[in-house]
Amino acid sequence: VDDAERVAREPLRARQVELAARVRLEDDLPEEPRLLAGADVSATRFDPERLVYAAVVLLEWPSLRKIAEAAAVAAAPIPYVPGFLGFREVPA
Repeated sequence: VDDAERVAREPLRARQVELAARVRLEDDLPEEPRLLAGADVSATRFDPERLVYAAVVLLEWPSLRKIAEAAAVAAAPIPYVPGFLGFREVPA
């Protein structure tokens, strides 16, 4: 039995459904944004240390001037489980 098989998937699935219900598909911002952020995370399921690399950059709109950036490396709280990558990578 590998680590992924030991992960209780039902609580993760319930949380996914809960978060999906909060997604807003309409554009109802009261004004045009002045700041934008982009983020990315990366990990490999083959890393025995389960490290996750994360980065975010904050930009001013519409000039796209960089305001701030940050990066982090953290151990993933759960192993690689297909369909549940957010729970593995986003905490970083």
